[in-house]
This record gives sequence, structure tokens and C-alpha cells, in this order.
Amino acid sequence: MSSNSTFLDSYCQPVSRFWGGLDNPDRGYDEIDLTLCFQDTILLAVISILFCFTALSHVLYYRYSKFRIPLTLVNLLKELFIGLDILVVTAEAIFAIYMYLVDKNSVDTNSVAIFQIVSPLIVLFSLFVALILVQFHRIRGIFTSGLFHVFWFLLVFHDGMKIRTYSLDIEGNELTQPKNSITSIVFLTFTVLNLVIRSILLIITLFPDKIPISWFKGIDKPIPEEKATFLSQITWWWLNGLVITGFRRTLERSDLWSLNREDTTAYAAPLFRNTWEKEYQKKLAKFARRPPVVPNEELLMNTIKMSTEKDPLIQSSRSKGSKSSDTPVNPLFVHSLLIMVKTYWFPFLICGLFKLIHDSLIFVSPQILSLLIMFVQNVNEPYWYGIVYAFILLSVSILQSILLHQYFQKGFVLGMNIRTALVNIIYRKALKLSHESRQKTTIGEIVNLMSVDAQRFMDLMAYIHVIWSAPFQIVVSVIFLYFVIQYAAFAGLIVMIMLIPINSVIATINRKFQKRLMELKDKRIKTITEVLNGIKVIKLYAWEVPNQKEVLDIREQEMIVLKYAAILSAVSSFTWMMAPLLVALASFATWVVAGKSLTPQIAFVSLSLFNILRFPMSMLPFLVTFLVECSVSITRMNKFLNHEDLDPNSVKWSRNPAILGEPAILVQNANFGWVKAGDSILKNINIRIDPGTLVSIIGQVGTGKSSFLMALLGEMDKHRGEVKLQGSVAYVPQIPWMQNETLKNNILFGAREDPHRYQDVLRACALETDILILPTGDKTEIGEKGINLSGGQKQRVSLARAVYQDSDVYFLDDTLSAVDAHVGHHIYQEVIGPNGLLKNKTRIFVTHNLNYVSDSDYIAMFDHGTIVEQGEYNAVLRNNGDIAQLIETFATTGNTGRVSETKDEEVVEPLSPKEILNPKEFKKQESSVDKHPAAPKDGNIIDEEKADTGRVNMKVVYVYIKSIGVILSCFIMAFYILTYVASGGTSVWLAYWSNKNTLTPNSSNNTNNTADPELVLYLGVYALLGFIQGIFTLASAYFFAIGAIYASRDLHRLLLLNVVRLPMSFFDKTPIGRIVNRFSKDIYLIDETIPRSIRSFLATFFSVLMTIIIISYATPLFLIVVIPMIIFYLFVQRFYVCSSRQLKRIESVTRSPIYSHFQESLTGVSTIRAYKKQASFIQESEDRVDRNQEVYYPSICANRWLAIRLEFVGHFVVFFAALFAVVSRELHITNAGLIGLSISYALSITQVLNWLVRMTSELEANIVSVERVKEYAELKREASPVTDKINLPANWPQHGNVQFNQYSVKFREDLDLVIDHLDLEIRGGQKLAIVGRTGAGKSSMTLALFRILEATGGSIVIDGVNIADVGLDDLRSRLTIIPQDPVLFSGTLRSNLDPFDKVSDAGLWEALEHSHLKHHVEGMPKGLDFIIQEGGENLSVGQRQMVCLARALLRRTKILVLDEATAAIDMETDDIIQKTIREHFTDCTVITIAHRLKTILDYDQVVVLSFGKSIEHDTPNNLINKRGPFYDMVKEAGLL
Repeated sequence: MSSNSTFLDSYCQPVSRFWGGLDNPDRGYDEIDLTLCFQDTILLAVISILFCFTALSHVLYYRYSKFRIPLTLVNLLKELFIGLDILVVTAEAIFAIYMYLVDKNSVDTNSVAIFQIVSPLIVLFSLFVALILVQFHRIRGIFTSGLFHVFWFLLVFHDGMKIRTYSLDIEGNELTQPKNSITSIVFLTFTVLNLVIRSILLIITLFPDKIPISWFKGIDKPIPEEKATFLSQITWWWLNGLVITGFRRTLERSDLWSLNREDTTAYAAPLFRNTWEKEYQKKLAKFARRPPVVPNEELLMNTIKMSTEKDPLIQSSRSKGSKSSDTPVNPLFVHSLLIMVKTYWFPFLICGLFKLIHDSLIFVSPQILSLLIMFVQNVNEPYWYGIVYAFILLSVSILQSILLHQYFQKGFVLGMNIRTALVNIIYRKALKLSHESRQKTTIGEIVNLMSVDAQRFMDLMAYIHVIWSAPFQIVVSVIFLYFVIQYAAFAGLIVMIMLIPINSVIATINRKFQKRLMELKDKRIKTITEVLNGIKVIKLYAWEVPNQKEVLDIREQEMIVLKYAAILSAVSSFTWMMAPLLVALASFATWVVAGKSLTPQIAFVSLSLFNILRFPMSMLPFLVTFLVECSVSITRMNKFLNHEDLDPNSVKWSRNPAILGEPAILVQNANFGWVKAGDSILKNINIRIDPGTLVSIIGQVGTGKSSFLMALLGEMDKHRGEVKLQGSVAYVPQIPWMQNETLKNNILFGAREDPHRYQDVLRACALETDILILPTGDKTEIGEKGINLSGGQKQRVSLARAVYQDSDVYFLDDTLSAVDAHVGHHIYQEVIGPNGLLKNKTRIFVTHNLNYVSDSDYIAMFDHGTIVEQGEYNAVLRNNGDIAQLIETFATTGNTGRVSETKDEEVVEPLSPKEILNPKEFKKQESSVDKHPAAPKDGNIIDEEKADTGRVNMKVVYVYIKSIGVILSCFIMAFYILTYVASGGTSVWLAYWSNKNTLTPNSSNNTNNTADPELVLYLGVYALLGFIQGIFTLASAYFFAIGAIYASRDLHRLLLLNVVRLPMSFFDKTPIGRIVNRFSKDIYLIDETIPRSIRSFLATFFSVLMTIIIISYATPLFLIVVIPMIIFYLFVQRFYVCSSRQLKRIESVTRSPIYSHFQESLTGVSTIRAYKKQASFIQESEDRVDRNQEVYYPSICANRWLAIRLEFVGHFVVFFAALFAVVSRELHITNAGLIGLSISYALSITQVLNWLVRMTSELEANIVSVERVKEYAELKREASPVTDKINLPANWPQHGNVQFNQYSVKFREDLDLVIDHLDLEIRGGQKLAIVGRTGAGKSSMTLALFRILEATGGSIVIDGVNIADVGLDDLRSRLTIIPQDPVLFSGTLRSNLDPFDKVSDAGLWEALEHSHLKHHVEGMPKGLDFIIQEGGENLSVGQRQMVCLARALLRRTKILVLDEATAAIDMETDDIIQKTIREHFTDCTVITIAHRLKTILDYDQVVVLSFGKSIEHDTPNNLINKRGPFYDMVKEAGLL
């Protein structure tokens, strides 16, 4: 110790001491000052070391930055004044050295100490570093630097202190030894010069360097943050413009800015993917180094295959024997959490650094509180001591806020980047999944991964550091408590340790609940998605009730799990909320029982530390819940991202077209299946297809024709053999896939526009007339799934897309099945045939129309997954095998290349001169779009999702309260009030108790073994109040949990019941993704986020209210500033909420397109992969995510903008509480107990205010989800499902008589009539065919019959009953339709046939037998309980149609409608089905929209429609004899 003292003395003297206060009795008060040596040694060294260290980290972090700032005036001024500062400091060092040498040789006392020589040298080094760093910043594009702001500020502060010390020195009153005053004046002059120069540098630093415009090249609207100064960035001043705009008017999407570069998907996603790829390659290399004996040969083969892939991202192989997806044994398994850590460790570390400094500063305040209480107790202490303490509290609080909000900002941005990366990688993975993996992952599950799981990680990032921060705060609090109450602190520590296992058990149980909850959410979203996809069929069959029941049953299971999880969360919250009270009670009880006196200083310093404990301990249950949820999400994410992808080597695909002599397609000894380890679907496939040939693939339904195309495209698993394909590919699926884009963009499909080729394609695909009919031509928006196009139009657009791509190989899957004879012949001749646009291309043409095969170069016939016959056309005819017999039986003779099947709805002819000259009639045709509503005049069928404006309507809040229950809500509020009244009571009682000990210091000391009655009273009341607080806390948490469950159940039920009853026009113009977003994201927020937000809001609100009341009670002078601060608080809050609320609404609106595009991509994934368009779709997904984040980023910045301003209110609460405590001491109107109570509460208000701000804004933002659910729950429904207007007989309709009486109907009010005053009578038991050209109104008749369209005029009468008087369910359940689009739902075959479970197994088998499915179903595993996959993917389109026929047979109604029901069935099967219909519906009225005219020639009546009117109506023979329109159609079909 003496050696250290000797060194410091020699270093600092004779000028100063190293440490110690300096007494100045002449001034009349104690002088608190830092010595000159301490200032120039410790303070200066700390400033310089921190600056140099941070400068080094700056250089390392920005060393790769490629941006450069040109030399500007600001930059020159910085360098100039740093240079001047260097000169002044150099002069100071020279002077100090000179004086030191002079004094050394002098006999007089030295006037310069060693530290005065060293300190300028330290500063000089820092200034040279600063000079270099200025240039580095310019070269690397750093236009503003917080480092320089802090450095110059600290130096200015240091210089100010030195000037004060030197000023006192010059008066000769401050230094330990006499010195030459001239030397001090010289040093003072240097210091003043330094102060002036550094102040100028500080001012210059406030101005950023000018940023070149080139920086923002390609950015539409740069965010002001890019150009904001450091001070503007840490206070979010740059956001003022947006907040003011939002206050003045409603914010719009155009008011927002582009994202920062580093926050875009293009920047954030590759970081994550590259880290994943490195980890995968590392595991692959490790796997390759294993011993050669591999127990699983298949796994090794899969690994070798995957290692050759160009992009091994998220690729995996499965262990054949893996039994659990949660604990994968795959050696190539990549853990997504590990990738997150490796990718984002640095920003995570920076967040942690801010949090660490902030948490450390928290413990300064209790020490100042201790000094303040001592100040109040000791009236002899100088008055200004208290003022200094108040200002220190204010300064520390402000610094805490700045650090805390930098932590939050960086945490939220990190979460945003993680969400961006996860959404991107999920989307990319979804485009690569194999068919087997798709079976394991439903669309609902994948949507939840994007909407819920990715969101959880984003939310977690702002709180993740509480994992270490909470224990850190708890440990440090206990340490400080030990210094205050000694061993009594360990009593509290024991209580905390006892609570840990309780909460560990709770967390374990909660994890199981969360896992089950997510499984049920996936199942519910999958079911809802299926319901929405098949909503038209559900309405036509009146199946709303069973589908609602299925969803509600799943939801009820979800509610049960959610209820238990909520109760568990309430118990957890209770334990952690009570923990600080129990800790305080245990500690104080131990302290006083040990005979110690509980003084205000001990009580309230301890209480302030307990309050510090309260926050981390109350946050722990939330964090545990968050971590449990994220743990479940991680498991789900890992499972999905490690699913197996398509094997890129199953088809040896070369982009280069085949040359002469090489096959375009070669398949040798190949077996294919949908499951890698399952049975082969296609067996022993051998076929060679030469370039430029036309190959026809024929066979019955379900024989493997479409699967063969899928195998060639690499969509199936290859079990053995070899497949080679050369050239680019185009694919036309059997079910056309449409994008929600313009018609033109659907055809171009990302290819460059060539006007001449485009027109040729339109003409060849018979689309020219359709484009003339559409409101805005080819710029008309195509609705989701092509909702505003008929089946034939969609098929022709799909074909046009393929033709326009000008590929080398074309896969055409029954392309002409949905078009009529005339159009089919035209397309075949102009596109597919030997003289068509594709005549030189390789064409694999799957068809059921045998008339087309005569032009084929090659023909192959499939049966039971095998090619049973193949060869050149003439050769197979000569062989007289199965193919020849089929052609002889079903092909129309003498009409090669023309079709016997017709779908007259799709007949498209060039407009005749008469039609061209009659614009009135043509206009009528424009407005009469059959099947689907026409697009509005602007061409957009899909309504843009609108964001509500203004404040959240109180009706929305009332809806939520009503869902909870008004009485229950009142009880919950009462419990919260009583909880905080009890909490305040414990604190007031503690103040009274501790102050009593101040007045009678020995009153609590008890050295004998008898209980002190007064002590028992104090301790007992304190414990009782705490117990009451705990009871009310538990009650409020429990009843709120129950109430939140009621609200969730009720709101979801209202939403579901209303959505399924909305008219079809709603679904025509609303993307499914938008509706699913209500059921997924919004319901998730209502289930979990809103209850959490409300609970936190109520807790923080009452905590703030209690704090203000207690401070006002303890220091009445505080009431002077309470009202102005509340007014300021409310003003800033309302000022901000206008922008925050609207940003949340816009964010919700921009979120829906992400999911809509995702679902659209999943539906068309085979088409996207066939065309190799993955990159363009990924780019579109990234753009949509960026548009969403462009709204979310200002939203989180707005939260920070508000919080840092409102927290200043909290800082001034602390300041004024301390200040008025000082004043109250002077006025003798308070005591130490009340002062301790007041300031201990004030110290916590900043943190509580921060949470109140966050919870208020979060609650108002999230309550928008209730608003969005309420919006859909209150949309106008279609007519009532049941009605009391008429009492229907049980067997109605008994006869099946149908009358159209002057019937008229429109799709919408603003459109023309699609059925125009139609008069038609159909007698019971008659067979009526409806024919007509496109837009004639045929399908509109069927929609009107089922009241999908409601009458504009006239009526439809069935057996004497006007159907307008019949409830929709009653009407639709007594009619039967076989729709054109066969819609099946995931579940058993039984549930698809009989959802009401009314038919016996015998009845089901009989229906299957008559629909010719019995043999196929008997061969399926589980028979009637065979599982049908989502959308019926594991059945062919023809088989799905036959299931629909079986449904019709089971319903056995008197009226049957066939809407082109055999479009996807081969002609042989069609003949059988037609025979079945004739046999089993003999006494039924059959209304058929004719597809194949051959099948209706024996009907009783034929109605020919045109523009919604009947132009011909008679028997088929009579109409043919009249030689009118029907005669022309029959002739075109080759039937005459």
C-alpha cells in the first residue's frame, strides 16, 4: 500500500493529490471535487482507451464497406480543427516538459508534475487516431459517427472540469502545495483553447457529411435515417415528419420509405442461406470421412445425390428407420437455431452490450436513494448536496433510456431480419419439396410456419437477452442487498431458489401444451384452407354445417389446450409476481427477528432493490412462455427445412436441345412412385421419343398417363432405371393453373414480349375473341385460381403460356378436354398438329379423344401403370391390338383430327361481320361472362384490401369485452384495482414502520426470546397485505385467462360461421390467402398476443397510477408537476397513436399478399418447376416481404420515437420526486420514511412507463386484429339457410318440375343481365340439355337454380314452390349437381362421400360400384377409410370426378344437374357413366350442360341459349331438322 502511495505521490505531486476532497473553509461549505491528477490520469485515460478501442472495432466492422464520401467542407473543417487541437496539445506538452526540466534544475519548488507531461501525450495519441478515423470514415462512407459525438463531448466535459479546478488553483486555495500562479494561468490558457476547439469540433460533428446521390441508385424513396445525424438517430428525430403527417391526415402506403439496404431480403436472406450452406457442406464433408461401412445404403446414396446439387441449401436425406421427426437421426440434419446464432451473433452481441450497460446503471439509483435518505435524516448536510443527487438521478435515467432503446431498436431490427430470412428460406424450401415431403406437410402447416413461427422469432429477439439479463439483475440485486441487510438477504435468495423448480415444471408442461397447440393450429388452418378452396362445392351440396362442425371441433380442442396453457401461465405469473414480495417479507422478517432495526434507509434501499428484482422476475414467466413457444417453432422449422427435396438427378435433364440422332426423351427400365420407399406406380417403362415427334398417350382413367408426365418432369421418385430429357420444357397441366395477374402476364410468364409472336399465339389458341370480350382486353386481371374465366378459357390461357415460351419439349396433359369440338379442332390444327406452331417441337400429348391420334408419329397406351402397347400409328393399327380396337370403337370415322366430344360453352369463333357491325349486341356479349363474374371496367377482379383509418372504433373494444363477458370484465378490473391497492398498502405500511424506527431507533431491537408485540404487528400486517395482494393477483390472472378463452372462442366462431355463409361474389374477388390471414395471423394475435398485451397493459397502468398517487402522498409538492406531465404524456401518446395505428393496419394489409402468393405458388409448384421459373417467383416473394417490412420498420421506429419521449416524463418524475424531497426537508413537511417511499417508487416509474408505452401501442396495434375479424364477421351474408316462410314437404320436390318464369339474373348490380327474361318449363323426369356458345348463360342457369345467384326479376318454381321462399340449405340439399371441377377434401373416402354419416357401408359400396370405382377402392388400403390427401392429390382427375358421381348417386334427389361432369374422363368410361345416369336417374329430372353432344342426342329437350335468352327449344331431332344453331353444332362435332 505504501509503495503505491509513494508512486502516486511522486506522479501527482507537488501539483495535486491523486484522490480526495479539497476543503475550502473560506467558502462556507464542503467542496466536492476531483483532483487535477485524477482528472488528467484516470478520466483522461478512460476516455482515450475507450475511444481507441472503439475506433479499432469501427475499422474492423466497416473495413469491407465499398461506399465512399467525396471530400466536403465538413470533412475539411474536422481535419483542420483536429490539427489545431494537436498543435495546442503539442504546445502544452512541450511547455510542461520545459517547465519540468527548468524546475528540476531550480532550487525552488516544482510547479509541474509528471502527470501534466503524460496527459497531453495520451490526448495527442487519441487525436492522431481521431484524424486517421475521420479519413477512414470518409473512405468507407460513414457520414455521421456516434463515436466522435461521445469523444468530443467527454473531452469538453473534462476540459470544463479542469478549467474550474485551475480557476480555483489560481486563487491559491485548492492545491496541496503552493505553486507559481503563472504556470497555472498558462495551463488554464491551453485548457481554454482545447475547450474552444473541441466545442467547435462537437458542433461540426452534429452536421453529417454530404452523401452522394449515387448511394441511393435504385432506391425509390430513401429513408431519412440514411442521412440522419447521430443525435437524430438516437432520438429518432428523423421520424418527426412521418409522425406529423400521420397526425394531420391518415397515413398511406405512399408516405413510407424504402428499407435500409441491410434490412432488405436481398441482403438479409443470403446471409442466412450462406451460413446454412456452409454448415451443410461441413456435415457433408464429415459424413464423407466416415468409415466405409455404412449401415443404411439408401441414406448414403441419397447423400451422394444431394452432394452433386448446385444449391445444397436446406437439402437433406432421411434415415429409413427414423421414427421421430422431432429427434432426427439424419447425419446431415442442420439445426436452424444454430444457423441463426452463427449468422446473427454480432448484432446479437451489440444488443447484449447495450443491455449490459443499461442493467449496470440500474443499480446506481438505489445508491443515490441511500444518499438522499441520509441527506433528509441529516439536516446538517449542505442543501446543494440534495440538488446534486437529484441531477445525478436525472442524468443516469436519461442515459439508461438511450441505451435501453438502442437495445430495443437493434433487437427488433434483428428480429425483422430473422423473420425475413425465415420466410425466404421457407418459400424456397416449399418450391423444392418432394411429393412425399408434401404429403407430410400440409399447406396450413407451411402457412403457419410463415405467419406464426417466423413471427415468434421476430418477437423473441427484443426479449431474448432477458435470459442472462434477469439472472444478472437478480444476482447483483442480492449482492447489494447483502451490503444493506447482510445475511437477511440470503433468506430472500432461498425463496427465489425454491421458486425455480416450480417454474421449471410449469415450463415443461407448457412446452407440451404449445406443441399440441401448434399441431391443432396447423390442422385447423389446413381444414379452413380446404373449405375455402372448395367453398362453391360446399354451397352447392349444402355442406356448410358439417364443414363448420369439423373446424369448430378442432377449434374446441385448441381451446381446451389454450385454456390449460393460459391457466398455467396465470399460475406462473402469480408465482413470479409474488416472488419480490415474498423475498422482501423473508428478508425483512429475518432482519428484524435477528434484533435489527428497520430504518427508512434500510427499508427503502432494500425496497428499491426488490423493485429492480420485480421486473426480471415478472418477465421470466413471459420469457419462459416465449421460449417454450419458440422451442416448439424451432422443432417445427427443423422438421420442415430438413424434409427431403426432389431428387435433381432422377431425370438427367440437359437444357441443350437434342441433335439429330439423339432422343429428346429416353426412358429405360424405369419404375416410379410417389413415395421413395413405397410401391412403384409406374413399372417397367421403356420409351424413346425422338426430337420433333408428336406422341399420343392414351388409356382409361387412373392408368398412369398424368403420372408418366410427372415422372418425366422429375416430380416422382425414380425407383430404378434411367430417364434422359434434352431441351427446355413447357407443361400444360390437366387442371389449369392461373396466377392472380393480368391475362397477358399469365401468358408471357416472365418471358420477353414479342408482339408478333404474342398475336400468333393468341390466334392459334383461339383467345382473340375472348380478349375482345374482356373489359380491358389482355390487361384484365385474372382472379385467384382463374375465378373470372371459364374452364375452357383457363385451359387455353395455360396452353398459350406454354406455346409462347417456345420450348423444345411440350408436355400436354389432356389439354383439349375442356374445349369444344370447334375450338379443339382449331387448336389442334394451329398448335399441336403437324401444321401447328409446335410442329417442329417434341410433343407428348395425353388425350382421351382418339380422333386426334391419327396424326401422331407415335402412340402409347397405359394400363395399370404400365405401357401395354406402343409404336407408330400405322404399325399399331396393323397389329390390331388394344389401341386399334379402341380407335375403331370410339374414333369418329371420316373426320380425322376432329373431335366427337364437345363443350360448346367454349366455342370461340372469329366475330362475324354481322357481330362487328352490331356493337349493341356485342356489348351484351361482353357483359355476359358465363360461369364467373366479369371483371370491373378497370380490369381488376380482385378487390384491393383496404386499411381502416382513424382511431380504433370503441365498438371494436366493446366487441372484445362482450366476448369476454361484461360482468366478468368488471370482476377482472376490480381484482386488478384491489391488487395494486394492496401493493400500495404494503409500501405505505413499510414507510410507517421504518419511520417509527427512525423516531425510536431501539424500538425494534429485541434481544430476549420473547416476541415483541409491536414487531409482530408490523410484520403481521405487512405479511397480511402481501397475502391479500397475492390472492387478488391470482384471481385477476385466472379470471382474465378464462375471459380471454371465451373471447377467442367467440370471435373465431363468429368469423367462421359468417365467412362460410358469405355469397360467392365475396370469394370471387377476395384472395383465399387474405381470408386465411384472418384465421391464422389475426386469430393467433387474439388467442395469445392480445391477452398478453392486455395483462401487461393493466399491470403497468395501475402500477403507474399507484406510483403517482404514492409520490403525491409522500411529497405533496409533486402535485404541482403531475398535471402538466400527464397532459404532455397524453398529448405525445395521442400524437403518436395516429401514425402507429395506421402503420399497423397497413402492415396487416401488406402481409396478406405474402401468403396469397405463397399459396398460389404451392398450388402451381409443378408448373413453376417445369418452366424453371423458381427464381422469378422467389424474387416476387422477396419483393412482397420487403413491401411488408417497409411498413413494419417505421412502426418499430415509431415505438422508439414515442417511448424515448415519454420516458423523459418518467425521468422528470424521478427528478421532481428527488427535488421536492430536498425542498420538503427544508420546509420540514416530510420524513425519511415517506421520502424513501416516494423515491423508491419514482425510480421504478421509468421502466414501468416504458412498458406502459409499449403495451399501450402494442395493444392498440394488435386490437386491429379484432377489428379485422369483426369486419368479416359482419359482412352481409347470403340468404338464410332455413326459413319459416313455407312448410316444405319432407319429400319435396316430389316430381321434379322446374319452371323459369320471366327469370332474369345479374352477377352484380353494376353488370348487365346474364339471364334475360327466360321462360322455360321442364317436366318432371325429363332430360334437358343446355347448349350455347361462350357467354350464353348456361352455367348461370345452374347457379340460379341453386341460388348461388339471386334473381333480379322473375322466379324459378320447383314443384309449385318458388325457390326464393325456400331456405338455402333446404333448397340445395334437395338438389344434386355433379360439377365440372371435382373437389375433394382431405380425410377418408367415406367422409367425402357422406359427410353427414347417414349412409351404411353397403350403400356406399353400391354407389362406388355404379360409379365404376368399386374395383379401384377395393384395391386401396383401408377401403372406404382410405385417406384422401389435400385436394385429392392421390387420385387422378378422372377418379375424382367419379367420386363426385358417387356422391350424386347417394343423394338420390329428384333433380340432377350435370355441369360438364365428364370433362376429365375417357370416352369409354364416359359411355359407362352415361349409361349409369340413365339407369339410376330414370325418374329424375336431369339438366345437363352439354359437353359431348353425342351423349345428349337421346335427351327429351335441348335448349340453345344465346346472350341469356332461349333461341331454340325442342327435341334434339326436331332441332337438327330445323337446321338452326343446334344443327351447326352437331355438324361441327362430326355427328352428321
